[in-house]
Amino acid sequence: MSRTDRFAELAQEADKRAREALVCYRPFGNQDATHRSGAYEKVIIGGKRAGKSVVAAHEFGSLVTGQQIIGADGTPIPRIHPVSTPTDPLIYWMIGWDLKHIGQTLHKLLFQPGMGGTLRVIQDKDGGPYRIWNRANPDDMARKAKSKLAEPIIPERLIKRFVWDANASNLFEFVELVNGAKIYAYPSSARNPKQGDAVSGIWVDEDIQFYSHLSEWQDRLTD
Repeated sequence: MSRTDRFAELAQEADKRAREALVCYRPFGNQDATHRSGAYEKVIIGGKRAGKSVVAAHEFGSLVTGQQIIGADGTPIPRIHPVSTPTDPLIYWMIGWDLKHIGQTLHKLLFQPGMGGTLRVIQDKDGGPYRIWNRANPDDMARKAKSKLAEPIIPERLIKRFVWDANASNLFEFVELVNGAKIYAYPSSARNPKQGDAVSGIWVDEDIQFYSHLSEWQDRLTD
């Protein structure tokens, strides 16, 4: 590879990293308060298209990668949870309604560009870093052609391997990150809740089919 090609490759990689969702994301209002809360159990409630999944996915992405969320004031939000390392790997669970929910929704929110095509980033007219494109901003709407899909909340560079159940439908059993974290995905439709693991964090997305499972999941987090 020539020096010119190498420089071009490095520039492309730098641009991708600058567009990563966790780098560009800036919560505001109740979103910011949710991320700053010191509670160890959080329930995110809102109307349709209110941004619940955006908040939850970034919260979980920060939890498993160790990357801090930058708050509305431009400073990193302090972490209250331990960070996984290769010598001290941590386990996390994601709970979806059913297998289809895991493959079609949870995979999309964390591992696909733009959280599946809805989260875009843009630079201001005078350049500078990327920020989240805002459809409520008339100037941003006028410059939509200049916007790009955000890179995934958990980009490929942070992923060591996927173990797939059915690759074609993005249905995965677990994903291992380079920091040692393992993220397992389970459907809430199972008659018996998953047991046995010492878990460092659980994301329950949307509704669940057996509410009796919740206490068992909470018991996994007693430490």
